[in-house]
Amino acid sequence: MARVRDIRDRCVDLRVALFFKQVGGLTPKAAGRLLDGRAWDEYPATAYVVGA
Repeated sequence: MARVRDIRDRCVDLRVALFFKQVGGLTPKAAGRLLDGRAWDEYPATAYVVGA
């Protein structure tokens, strides 16, 4: 989990959106999606659509 926090901290420092899907497990609810009490569902403000 320390690696995930390191990636999260780097994203926050660089103002990069972070989408953290889940910790792990065989089902989505097995280990949960929260990282330090928060769901990280961020997306970039603008997105480039391939083929558009």
